[in-house]
Amino acid sequence: MTKMLLALYDDPKVFKLEEKFLVNSIDSNTFVGKYPLESFFPGARGVYGGELVSQGIIAAWETIDDTDFSPHSFHAYFIRAGMPDVPVRWEVDFNNDGRNYKNRLVRGFQDSVLKFELSISFTRDNSIQLRKLDYSDKLVEYANDSKKMKKLAVPFEFQLEAYPLFKKYREKVHDMDYFEHANGNLQHIVLPEYFEAGVLDATKQKHKAPGDREFGVFVRINDDLNLALDKHRARIIGLAFLLDSFYLRSLAMAVGYHMEPEYLDYFKVSLDHAVWIHDSDFDPTEWMFMDFKFPRLLNNRVLCQCRLFTLNGNMVASIVQEGLVFMPKRLADGSIGGTYKL
Repeated sequence: MTKMLLALYDDPKVFKLEEKFLVNSIDSNTFVGKYPLESFFPGARGVYGGELVSQGIIAAWETIDDTDFSPHSFHAYFIRAGMPDVPVRWEVDFNNDGRNYKNRLVRGFQDSVLKFELSISFTRDNSIQLRKLDYSDKLVEYANDSKKMKKLAVPFEFQLEAYPLFKKYREKVHDMDYFEHANGNLQHIVLPEYFEAGVLDATKQKHKAPGDREFGVFVRINDDLNLALDKHRARIIGLAFLLDSFYLRSLAMAVGYHMEPEYLDYFKVSLDHAVWIHDSDFDPTEWMFMDFKFPRLLNNRVLCQCRLFTLNGNMVASIVQEGLVFMPKRLADGSIGGTYKL
């Protein structure tokens, strides 16, 4: 870890991720990270994907002048492993500057080698609460104007519910043990059922096919949002940072293994990563619940589908990631579901 990062982590007056992913402007569409990026843990291969995503978003955001806009979706490709302790140079293409949507393409380079690519879309006022308040005001304002009333967009919504273990533990979450990761920036609560040898029995999913088995963890950023200079931007960056963590590590649970090191030791890296932020009303420094499943594993690539919920059950983001994994024969032979034989 560099002296700059050590000083940052020792500073009690800043929101760490907000400061950590700042970029310096070279020109109108070129930026360099103020700090080098880091691996998920010392000795890990390459840079943690959440770091590339977060700083790439900041580089794109620096080209957006209208403060009403914030990211609502992005698709990232991890092209080559990033080098820790080396700042990233970011080049931003202005793909579209519309009235309600703005699109950017961001490329991250180290030593002139392309390492990462991010396509990102920004939109106005991505808050359902603000839209409902605006709708209520306009119902009164347009009460006597049938033409405007007819065109008024209704803030109608619906969503999926979280995986059932969410309800079992969300009232207990503040008393549960957690793990700290990503250089102290992330905390996860792994549910007790996942440490049991019969994890599929414990979660009542043994009868399901591997691609239908669902799991979930609680997660939060280890920081204080009140320290952020721009709380909205800090919320988005915190969310982006935590959304690339944990699920590939837990793939073995989908075929019946529990969360012990002997079952987690296999090659796994992210290939691409797509996120949709449905609502901006969340705080990533508070416990949130991420559930996930693995619909398909084939040709050493696994597809993971995830959803992120606040503790009140509001689904604020969806994630789809494809990872490159090499499942060891010892795990394949002892799996519950799945096959590799002719």
